[in-house]
Amino acid sequence: MQDIPSGRVILYPTPGGWVLVVGCWKGTVKKLKTMIATDQGWPEATGEMCALRRPSLKAVIALCQDHIKRHPQVIADLAARWAVEA
Repeated sequence: MQDIPSGRVILYPTPGGWVLVVGCWKGTVKKLKTMIATDQGWPEATGEMCALRRPSLKAVIALCQDHIKRHPQVIADLAARWAVEA
């Protein structure tokens, strides 16, 4: 498996929602989309590194959004299984 320039990508469901991990960064798909909209707030990249990493991160966002869309019941199912409120 080959990582993207920002590191390994992991998307996993929890009863509270989907969690995305990219390298050392952890959050939601929406938070990643907000972060890459500017060159500010990146954990280990500035300037040219942001520009180099942005295309891969946009592709990650699209892939994650597609995966989440294809599995609409996962969060509710986990919440029910773990007896917590989604």
